[in-house]
Amino acid sequence: MLYTVAKKILKGISRLFYRICWKGEEHIPKKGAFIVCCNHRSLIDPLLVAAPFQRQIRFMAKEELFTQHGRLAAWILQSLGAFPVRRETADRKSLQTAEQVLLDGGIVGIFPQGYVIRDNRPFSPKSGAVLLSSCTNVPILPMSIFCRGPLKFFSRITVRIGKPLSEKFFRDAEYDHKKLKAGSITLAQAINGLLEEEN
Repeated sequence: MLYTVAKKILKGISRLFYRICWKGEEHIPKKGAFIVCCNHRSLIDPLLVAAPFQRQIRFMAKEELFTQHGRLAAWILQSLGAFPVRRETADRKSLQTAEQVLLDGGIVGIFPQGYVIRDNRPFSPKSGAVLLSSCTNVPILPMSIFCRGPLKFFSRITVRIGKPLSEKFFRDAEYDHKKLKAGSITLAQAINGLLEEEN
């Protein structure tokens, strides 16, 4: 309930300060588990990604957001369905949480770059999303957030949703480094293709 109400309120507020357009909503699967992957331009990205979805997205969020901003911030994040991940480590607990969400038929949201990149350099993902897809045998839905120049108040923002990438592109990647690299390239090409549509 808090997720739905907060998303509607924040979406309305964001429209006051930004000119936002969502495209490709017809590509969002109506049922079944999948992973949402997007480039990472700003701290409002989870809202921009979640806004067109009817179902809740469980975002993987860096642990510091839960530990360095007070108990209230941690409670809000948890109430909205986010869960912490320790960056630069093999965080098994976070991976198990994500796997369970997917096994239950839910949606996991990941920003595979690992941190905010405030310009339009080509998308280059870390391997976590591909590994998760491989372990759970679910597709990845690519998305992109595009803004010319720095993202600031009243910027024009375009959020694009691409066609789902079949789980077959990522199968067995957890066992084979070449398949892991190939899967990461496939994901990068899909998101960069969406970004290039804005140029």
